[in-house]
Amino acid sequence: MTGRFLLIALALALSAAACGDDDPLDAYYDDVAGVTTAYAAEVSELPIAATDSSLEDVRAFFSGVSDSLGRALADLEAISPPESMAQQHREFIVSMAEFAGLAERAAEGAAAMETQNDLIDMANDPEIGVTNFGALRSETIAACLLLQRTAETGGVDVDLKCRSFDPR
Repeated sequence: MTGRFLLIALALALSAAACGDDDPLDAYYDDVAGVTTAYAAEVSELPIAATDSSLEDVRAFFSGVSDSLGRALADLEAISPPESMAQQHREFIVSMAEFAGLAERAAEGAAAMETQNDLIDMANDPEIGVTNFGALRSETIAACLLLQRTAETGGVDVDLKCRSFDPR
């Protein structure tokens, strides 16, 4: 009876340990996924912005992207990554901060637009135009995909919705 009791106690202890196992990497990725999923949901509701879009849609798009990136950035900065993820986390934040700054400038530019020609001028602007917006968007996606690949390599099942940073 004593041997059986020990086996049961051991099984219960292992079961409790497994249930209470709060892997910092899993928790980290859960936190990041919460941020990126919220961002993806927000930007999916925005109107499409193109040179033939209404000025109202363009303003709503850039304002929405700017606001959503700002919230996501603040939420990411509040996450304390495990030491093993600190560098990648910082790279994601830096790329997102640059993208958010550009989105904010684009939102300010869109708010000042009066005609479709203003939209075309903004799209061609070397500082806030399509080329720079695309480059910073790509850097943010790449930093997110690096986190995603690291998760997959580490056996963490998570979807960081990295493609949502291409809000077209």
